[in-house]
Amino acid sequence: MTRVSAPTQPADRPRSVPLGCLGTRAILIAVIWLGLVLRLYHLDSNSLWADEVVTEILIRMRPHVMLEIIHRYDNHPPLFYALTSVSRVWGDSDFAARLPAALAGILSVPAVFVLARRLQMSTVAGLMASLLLATMPFHLRFSQEARSYTTAILLQIIALYWLYRSLSTDGRWSWLWYVLAMIAGLYTHYFAFLWLAAQAGFVLLTCLAILLRRDGSDRPAPLRRLALPFAASFLLCAVAYLPWYRSLLLHTQLLAGLARLPGTAPKPHDLTILVSFWRGIAEQQHAFALALLAAAIAGVGVGLFRRRFDATTYLILNLLVPALALTVASSAPYFDVKYLFPIVAPVLLMAAQGSSSVYDVVAAVGKRVSRSAAAGLALLGAAVLMVSLSPAYYRFQKEDWRGAASYLAAHVLPQDVIIGDGIFGDRGGGDALRVVQGLGYYLRSPTAVIKAELELADHLPGDQRTAGAAWGVIWYQGQLKDRASLSARLAFVDFNNLVLFRLQRPSGQVWQDAAAILEAMLELQPLAETHADLHLALMRLYTNIGEPGRAASHADAAQVLIPRGDSRLGVLANRERSHVLGAAREAARGSEVQAARSLYAQALAAADDPGPRFDILLEWGIFERFQANPQRAIELLEQALLLQPDHGEAHANCGAVLLDAGRLDEAIREFAFVIGKSPDHYWAHYYSGVAYYRSSRLPEAIAAAEQAARLPVDAALRSQAAQLAVEAVIQMGDCTQLRRIAQRYQPLPPSQQETIAGILASCP
Repeated sequence: MTRVSAPTQPADRPRSVPLGCLGTRAILIAVIWLGLVLRLYHLDSNSLWADEVVTEILIRMRPHVMLEIIHRYDNHPPLFYALTSVSRVWGDSDFAARLPAALAGILSVPAVFVLARRLQMSTVAGLMASLLLATMPFHLRFSQEARSYTTAILLQIIALYWLYRSLSTDGRWSWLWYVLAMIAGLYTHYFAFLWLAAQAGFVLLTCLAILLRRDGSDRPAPLRRLALPFAASFLLCAVAYLPWYRSLLLHTQLLAGLARLPGTAPKPHDLTILVSFWRGIAEQQHAFALALLAAAIAGVGVGLFRRRFDATTYLILNLLVPALALTVASSAPYFDVKYLFPIVAPVLLMAAQGSSSVYDVVAAVGKRVSRSAAAGLALLGAAVLMVSLSPAYYRFQKEDWRGAASYLAAHVLPQDVIIGDGIFGDRGGGDALRVVQGLGYYLRSPTAVIKAELELADHLPGDQRTAGAAWGVIWYQGQLKDRASLSARLAFVDFNNLVLFRLQRPSGQVWQDAAAILEAMLELQPLAETHADLHLALMRLYTNIGEPGRAASHADAAQVLIPRGDSRLGVLANRERSHVLGAAREAARGSEVQAARSLYAQALAAADDPGPRFDILLEWGIFERFQANPQRAIELLEQALLLQPDHGEAHANCGAVLLDAGRLDEAIREFAFVIGKSPDHYWAHYYSGVAYYRSSRLPEAIAAAEQAARLPVDAALRSQAAQLAVEAVIQMGDCTQLRRIAQRYQPLPPSQQETIAGILASCP
């Protein structure tokens, strides 16, 4: 096992390569400029893609709304969104949206050089690390994406620097800067906890190395200097993260539920994601990926050979801990190669150290070549190699939401509808939302984009004969079926990873065209599990259009595709009940009393769950109340309250029926329960006043009626409550109350004014 020693003091560093101060600075500045040019060049040439659109949507929200949505639904903490919102000062463009990520990528180039020097690497190794990072297509890609990955890499480099410096010196300010960098990292990406784990492992190994020494040195002092400050830093990070702890717990549970733990034997998938990472770095140029891997392995060997155990162990732990954790997480369905960004900096530093050893060999063997010239040639060769990879990045095209939106804006008429879907998840709805967001962001017009899901029919025009056409949009990533067989019926327009289509011969009616577009989506999408939402949407459409046969066919297809326990099964289970309940409502509106009662009974018999049963009992009870059948209404409402004892509206309706039946004390108790839950419930106050009035409890009736009249309701309801209060005061014959009432509630009905005038005439 490699012995880990305490980090050496800066004064113990090996002598730097004699490039000269001005030469080093000139090369570093050139590398920084190279990184800047590569990151700002064509920064807005590609459209924002789905995740970037989410960033832009979030930063346009009010801060408290943004934080709530990030907490519940987004797998990134809020700091990057806060930083991106500052970029609005540069305008509302794609360039401004990506500028914060680009700036973080540019700043990472000199930062990795400073870290390399702190880790006792040579000047050439530091410059090589900067050059590799400046020109790496993997890092370049995320420097031109409005997401948090390059910001997280920059903060990781800063945290690695300040922790190593804190362990090497006794400065308190170094620990403070480390804590600030870690807190910023934790609020930028959840994977920053992997850095913290790796760094804790390094401190632990360093302390163990000190304890195992047998040279009689004073062990407690170094331990206090290393372990206690790190423990205090860890505690400060934990305290600073308390406001976001609930979100961390929520997303950790989500990841744990989706990822699998590795078995006893390694599986091929455990290495697949790491292989994909290496291929991604080199833009699928396998020779360079292998060369980088060999350089990283050589860098570890160079570090051990030169007895830089502390720096080498530091890099190995910051590579292995995230890599092992992310290998486990890579089994989650949403995992992507980009999530391996935590190992970029350690890999590049090791590769730079390995590459710089080639320079040492050249400088030692080449008697006639100066060391500076050798270093310059090595860096120039690496620059040519890395820059040659850049065109591969710039040829990469994301889905073109901007182009698709421009096309739709030019061709879609106001009465047309746009239906969006995606095919990645086990449900179409999640990806359909991204289509709505992506197109909606660039359309920025009243033209609506509708998700291909059950509620689609709710967003179509109320009249099924409305003129217009329907458009389909699929986010497909090149996975659609062959479209040749559909070209006779559909016209297609491609925008990289998006496809727009419409009927070659529209029917002229939006509802009919929408059904045809959904049917085409079923034919285009290759994954059967993504069809369930489309079948549910078609079920609703055909039900409303009046084609029950087709609706039943799609309902059966959806039932086969939806897994057990899925909430969408409830839609299918309640479909017949909903149909019967709708018929009962129609009968009730048409005064077909016996038919309505029979249909309500059928719907109740078809409802198995407490929720639907409660809704039917409540609706049926209200129906019986208006049919002047209070006894039956009370029975139904009491059954409903057994299912949901605290439902305020059920208690209010039950009180109204008890009032109609003359059971005044029971009605008063029901209204008091409602007022306790909803103090501003107008009808509870008003009807309780009526109940008090009929019970001859006139002071309580006046108080309840006046409270109802004070509530923020329309003038007619306030007048109704005022008249009740006046009637109660008239019954009391209280002259003082009558004068107050007559002044407060003007104008009063003529009959009440005459009565009040007569009573007041006889008052002293």
